[in-house]
Parts: sequence; structure tokens; C-alpha cells
Amino acid sequence: MSCALSEEVKKKMDTCPYVLDIDLDFFSTRNPFYSIFNEKQFDILRKLYHYEHPTELTDEILRQVTAKRREQLSELKSIFNNVRDGMDPSASPLLSEVEPLLDTFPDRRPPDPDLLNDAGCTCDDCDLPHHVSTPDEVRHLVGVVKDFLLQNPKPAIITIARSSRDDYCPPEDVNFIQECVLQMLEEVYGSIDVSRDYETDNSEEETAEGEAA
Repeated sequence: MSCALSEEVKKKMDTCPYVLDIDLDFFSTRNPFYSIFNEKQFDILRKLYHYEHPTELTDEILRQVTAKRREQLSELKSIFNNVRDGMDPSASPLLSEVEPLLDTFPDRRPPDPDLLNDAGCTCDDCDLPHHVSTPDEVRHLVGVVKDFLLQNPKPAIITIARSSRDDYCPPEDVNFIQECVLQMLEEVYGSIDVSRDYETDNSEEETAEGEAA
């Protein structure tokens, strides 16, 4: 893993205050949809939501690709909405491709259409990363980040996103990962003033902010 930054970027970091933003799902990450859909369902979703990247990037081709993709997503969501509402989706030209997916659900009724659509959009050309790290792997990655930070100027402020409410960072491990990262930051920057906003904030965002002394 390369820890090098260009000299131009380093010079800018030396003269301009910058924010160091750390996301804890870098150290251990989970695809939350794996706990909702099985591999057979994912295989079908990959085919349904498959996306072909354009071979040319002219304005006209990009417009065509965008319009085709929008139509594809709208059609799929419409089918799932109709199935949820007990309506007949047979008018859709995509029905024959959707049928095998519907057959995998009890009573042929998939879960919330938005959830299904979100899952499909995460595997249209590649899947979300999924690697739940062991404690030793977490410590190794924290060490890699430490080596990187030691080579670069001190940030003005540090923000940390826990990413555990959406399950991208395993909730059962997030506190351990956070403490490893905070300990590493103190080893690099000395005493830091930590504000754990997630302990008092009920919003969707979970952050832990700190200032290097």
C-alpha cells in the first residue's frame, strides 16, 4: 500500500489548513445487504441491474446511456411497487427477467421496493466491498494509516465517521476500531481534544471530531 503523496500536494498541506476525515469502515466493512438477500437473489439482481459502461464519452452517447439507465431503473422499481401493492406487473417487458427473483420470496412478494432497488444499484457493475476484519487486521491497518500520517503535515481538525448505524462498519466492532484510531492519533499528534457528537446527536450522521493540540 503506497503512502506517498505528490510534493505539490504536500506543499499545499504545509501552507493551507486541511481537514483529516477518517471513515471507520476503511478498517472493517460489511455489505449490509448480505444479511437481507441470499446469493441466489444477488445473482438475479446483478443481471437485472447490470450496467454497461459506454465505450465512448461523447455528449450524445452519454445522454443515450443516461436515458436508458433511467428507464431501466424506473421500470424495475415500478414492477416491485406493483408486486408490493398486489397489482399485475405482466405489462412490463422486464417481467420474464424479474420472475425468477419474485419466485425466491415467500408469496412472491419482495421486501420494500426501495430496499430492493438500493441493493440492486450496489451490484450493477461491481459489488460493495465486504471484509469484516479481525482485530489483528484492524491493528495492522491502523498502523498503515499511522505511517502515512507521520509523513504529512498536521491537520487543523480531524473528523471520524463511525458508519455503524447503516451497518457498513460492523456495529459490534466500531468502538474497538474507534479506540484504536484515537490512540493512534494521539501517538502521532499528541494530546487531542475529542468531541463524541454521536453520543448526544440523534441524526443519521455519526461523527467523532478532534483537534490536534
